[in-house]
Amino acid sequence: MAAEIELKQLPAQLALVVHTPPGTLDTSMERMWDAVAVLTRHIEATGAQVVGPAIEYYPEPLEGEYSFALGWPVAPGAVPGVDVALEELPAVEAVTLLVKGPYEGIWPAWERVKEWVTANRRRPLDRRRPGGAPREVYHNDPREVEEAELLTELVLPLAPLA
Repeated sequence: MAAEIELKQLPAQLALVVHTPPGTLDTSMERMWDAVAVLTRHIEATGAQVVGPAIEYYPEPLEGEYSFALGWPVAPGAVPGVDVALEELPAVEAVTLLVKGPYEGIWPAWERVKEWVTANRRRPLDRRRPGGAPREVYHNDPREVEEAELLTELVLPLAPLA
């Protein structure tokens, strides 16, 4: 059974975030794990309270060399640090799709999301606006579950209806 696309109102969310250096798709996993290491050290050192699953978002198109951001939602009181920003993702309306399985299955799932947006005459929020970047929410850890059990939620913020 295929996962269902949902329309959701996402609340504002405070997050500790690492913005990766530019790189290609071939280096994205290495950059992601580097960001995880930096964030983990910072969270442990500062005692920040993580309140949700990891979020990766893409303020730039995934073409050529690009940067992305990886973070964890945190409770108020968290502090930024060296190479770690404290950011608020604003409340947005978004179309979402939960994908189960290997990360390689994410690309075709993003196409389903884009098709839904077109079919429903909606527009994505400009990725350069705060909260507008497409996101992936990682509901479990590939170091702890089998690849077939990975749960990734695709989140595409939408422009307000005119």
